[in-house]
Amino acid sequence: MKEKTEAKIQQEIFYWFNNEYCLKFHNPRFCIFSVPNDSSSKEETMRKKATGLLSGVSDLIVLFPNRAIFCEVKTPTGTQSETQKD
Repeated sequence: MKEKTEAKIQQEIFYWFNNEYCLKFHNPRFCIFSVPNDSSSKEETMRKKATGLLSGVSDLIVLFPNRAIFCEVKTPTGTQSETQKD
């Protein structure tokens, strides 16, 4: 069986959490969003860095009342980089 990509795992997490906890009728209503920290070119990376891109930032951020959770998505064989650990 083919291993899921990190993007597919992240998509599944987002859809599930959003539908379970982030819709208008949920009380309390939470918020989940992604941080687009990948780029297709050096120029795109430079533009993103100029507007606040930070290496190692988590893939997903979940906001609850009075707290936040930062989620790094990995496949079973994936490992965190040193900037992600930091």
